[in-house]
Amino acid sequence: IGNNKNSEGMDSFLVEVKAVAASQINLGNFLDKNHLTLKPGSYSFDLENTTSTYEFQFNIHADDTNYTTQNKLANLISNADIGLKSSVIEDENGLSALQIESVSTGIAPGESFLFSIFPQGTRDSMAAVEALGINHVSQEAQNAVFLLDGIERSSHSNTFTINHTFELTLHGISEEGNPALIGFKTNADAMTENIQTLVD
Repeated sequence: IGNNKNSEGMDSFLVEVKAVAASQINLGNFLDKNHLTLKPGSYSFDLENTTSTYEFQFNIHADDTNYTTQNKLANLISNADIGLKSSVIEDENGLSALQIESVSTGIAPGESFLFSIFPQGTRDSMAAVEALGINHVSQEAQNAVFLLDGIERSSHSNTFTINHTFELTLHGISEEGNPALIGFKTNADAMTENIQTLVD
């Protein structure tokens, strides 16, 4: 992505990926889709991210099921536009669970979570969050960790730039001791490839 001036002194380098950046995922309890675990009523919970705390309120009616309740909450969280995406997933037994995932990946020093869910003070709301299980973290956020010419570096994202010259996107963990070589092709190599393409 850089120009020749940027690339001077950096013709090539080795990259070995130790870990890819990951989002935080909260996976709720798997419940019977057609049953209603919670009694009809009004419930609320707080959702805290790294900058703010949000209050979510929802109602459950007598004709609701666990599945409709989970979908209602998934839409409520996704449409709030606070950096989270939520969906209802099903297992092979026909049970459903609410999954909440951060849009961003990585974690800053001193932070233990990207978001946290806890019930409001009422007994019913505490029971609802516990029954849904949406406060349980199933995957913690983590940074990408990689070796750049043998020196360990990290990134909040799997896409980043090196020396304003190369943009890299990490797709997986390297085979140990087998780094990828990143660099420019020589004019001769590029010309040979172009001629071969023309011949083909």
